[in-house]
Amino acid sequence: MSLMKHIIISVFLNLVFITPSLSAQETQEPSELELDPFNVSIYRNGRVEGQVTVILKLEAKDPSELSSITERLPQIRADIFTGLTELARQYFDVNKPIQPDLVRDYLLFFLNQRLGEGRVDLFVVQAGVNPT
Repeated sequence: MSLMKHIIISVFLNLVFITPSLSAQETQEPSELELDPFNVSIYRNGRVEGQVTVILKLEAKDPSELSSITERLPQIRADIFTGLTELARQYFDVNKPIQPDLVRDYLLFFLNQRLGEGRVDLFVVQAGVNPT
């Protein structure tokens, strides 16, 4: 009986002390949003030299604002595409690697204009150039 009593007590203690911490983790609001990949062409002298693919992740500084940021996702994607197109025109080269810090800083300016200063942070998950 002593063994059965220990099993029952340990199951009870696990339910009491472990379950609340799990439910606290489950109720925590997500603060990150990974965006679908962006594909931008690199043009030189009127012809396509390559394709840039960039995967970005947005992180809301305040997790409760993620839903309002998600509502503005079409405008955010348009702003990011505009920024990447300009970077492809001026900086991207098929013979050089993409500088993630340059991409982040340049696009963060557009996001701060759209959403307000300091509401989101931006991370470059992946960036690559494919020559054609």
